Amino acid sequence: MKRVAAFLAFTLWAAPACAVEQRSHYGHLPIHVRGILHGWQAHEDVFHGRAGQRIQIRYRSTRPKWLEIVLTPLSARAPIYRSTSTKGWSGDVTLPKEGAYRLRVTIRHDEARRGGRVDFKIDVTELSRLAESQLGLL
Repeated sequence: MKRVAAFLAFTLWAAPACAVEQRSHYGHLPIHVRGILHGWQAHEDVFHGRAGQRIQIRYRSTRPKWLEIVLTPLSARAPIYRSTSTKGWSGDVTLPKEGAYRLRVTIRHDEARRGGRVDFKIDVTELSRLAESQLGLL
């Protein structure tokens, strides 16, 4: 019994506390967000996208190398967009299917462990919509 209690105490102590601010945009884009993340905090936006919809994700940050932006369909676990310091300040994405999508903004793991702080601004806008016949070409 003591082992179980010790294990639970350690797990709760070692697990990062993650506060998530979540907003829903069930409608059309654009999304404009300004915020500040501390440590393990995250910001999430959920929006409805259409198959073939082309969107642009633009972001600015006080520390762009610390920021991680991931776009994932709610029906899947694999991201369709993940920011990296080499991609610069924007990325274009074509949504593969109709449905809800989650845009998640976090601080990279190593900086979050140190309690880093990042100011950010994100704009998600629609570029265009591909015809269904063009989707097979991607």
